[in-house]
Amino acid sequence: MSASKPSPRSSVTTGPTLRAVTRRKRPSFSPQKWRSGLTSEQQKQRSQSHSSSASNPLLQKELQDLDLTMRNPKTAALDFEEFSYVDDQGTFRLIGAAWLDILCEYLEKHYQAESVSESLPYLVVWCKDTVPPPSERPFMIAGLVAVWLVQGKDKYPQDMDLGDMGRSKDKRWISLEQNLLADLEVFHIPNATTLSTIMDQHFPEALAISYINHRIVVELKEIDDEQHKKRLDSLPCVISKTDVALRYHNGLIHGQELKRLKEPNPTKFDGQYDDIDYVKTYGCFYPGSMLSSKNNTLISAGIQVQKEQKIGLTVAIHCWDQQLESDIKLGHEDYTVKQGDWADGTVVGLVIERIKSSNIGVAKLDKPFSNRFLDLNSYASSLLHSSDLKRVNESFWIDSFVTGPQQLASNGRRVYKANKRGKDLFSDPSALPGPGRYIKLVQGIYTTSAPEINRQPKIREGVCGAAIIRAREDELPDSTQTGAQGKTPTPRNETPTGQASSPQVSTPEKRTPSGKGPGTPSLAGSATPLNKQLPREETTGEVAGFMHWSDIQSLYNGDRLLCFADAVDGLIEDGWKVVSAPEKRKAGAAGLDDDLDPFVTKNSSKK
Repeated sequence: MSASKPSPRSSVTTGPTLRAVTRRKRPSFSPQKWRSGLTSEQQKQRSQSHSSSASNPLLQKELQDLDLTMRNPKTAALDFEEFSYVDDQGTFRLIGAAWLDILCEYLEKHYQAESVSESLPYLVVWCKDTVPPPSERPFMIAGLVAVWLVQGKDKYPQDMDLGDMGRSKDKRWISLEQNLLADLEVFHIPNATTLSTIMDQHFPEALAISYINHRIVVELKEIDDEQHKKRLDSLPCVISKTDVALRYHNGLIHGQELKRLKEPNPTKFDGQYDDIDYVKTYGCFYPGSMLSSKNNTLISAGIQVQKEQKIGLTVAIHCWDQQLESDIKLGHEDYTVKQGDWADGTVVGLVIERIKSSNIGVAKLDKPFSNRFLDLNSYASSLLHSSDLKRVNESFWIDSFVTGPQQLASNGRRVYKANKRGKDLFSDPSALPGPGRYIKLVQGIYTTSAPEINRQPKIREGVCGAAIIRAREDELPDSTQTGAQGKTPTPRNETPTGQASSPQVSTPEKRTPSGKGPGTPSLAGSATPLNKQLPREETTGEVAGFMHWSDIQSLYNGDRLLCFADAVDGLIEDGWKVVSAPEKRKAGAAGLDDDLDPFVTKNSSKK
């Protein structure tokens, strides 16, 4: 099979007039169901649209009437005038017992919270019977990621306390060069080169090294628990001259991909997901749309990128792992990409390139593609190098056919050793390849707001390949820009260190009056929420990475918060850029028109 060469975006127009599209089928996850918002007649028309032309007047009318403002302002960050866990310089600190009591009272009143636990950079909110639905609960509260759990049902997420301390009596600490120490701070994500150097110099036997929030986690070969305890007796417990903690993990922290590849057909998701063939329906497809391979594996469409005259779509190349293992050359017809499922989907291109040995591939397309997201009011505009991601708890979005729009927060960085095929587990883990026989790859580490996202299939196989997009900060209406923001209390000296103590827990029943003092609320003190809302353009358009295929449920029976994304560094270093687009779309009387839409790259169907 051969695919046609993409022509310049404006030179060839193929197919019918295209109009602005939002996701036509909402992912849903038990017990909370998304509603499409369509009438039964519209749903019938939509189901018939797979075999109909995109020029169907009923479909065009439906598109013209769409409301593109889809975000619920209740999901914006919940911040308060009087206090915050993050100061003006971006430093995390505890707010003190008095403000914590007031915060707990507020969450009890508005979200039926039973108790609240501080575990920076998270705020664990324990609810009585059920957590509020995603559309009605904030992702961030007072600067911390809100982790919503049900009292007596959910477990405390083990991702919040990964790793074990070393117990060596002969070598209690490791010493680092000054340039490495300068890059190690709590809640500051160090460069990949810093982590790589620490692993090479002090832990050459490690499989990977991660920085998560305020600790370094060294990922060692997995052995039985008793052997691991003995191994800890020979490992140092601290890093000299820094508050960043040092921990060790028995095995890799995110599951075993080689085993995952042998599992049954991963297309069998539970819950509803967006399997629409947008090419058949509208003549164009979008980031996060369903893609499939002849291996019956499903992934999410990435973004359209360009290198000189080459234009292609990023894909998660493990979707064609059988071909790679068989040494079938890229560009062979076995690397065909379909939009929709393999049985009934539309052929849209061919994978022709792999970015170094990473999980990122590039497919040459012969169907139109738009870099505008289906359920986010924004589009992909640029690639963001991992070295530009420094802040813990910075907000990001993904938009995938199995998730819909989901918020994430940055939690760290991971550098892992891989064989030349990019696998981070080796066929014989007992014989780690020596220097020069493996490569190192970089991943970003992100957190979700509830372990249910992983127990239910919200962050799962099909999300792999979906772009992670930097979020714009929530906005304050003009009427609230001035006033009480100067009331932030003076923080207590409780900034967590590498040897952080147990988090404070507040419950309504345990409240006790607190005396007045600097930054201390009076007995009548209260929390005043800032009237924030999501911005019109919800993202900056900067692509920080692509979701990585990992069996997220494999380690802790689903009570996990962390997920992983392949960094775009290789794309940047190889000269790829996001297909450029003006900031504004042209609108006519009939609505937003993709035929005038610069986000749509139209590719010639001619050989």
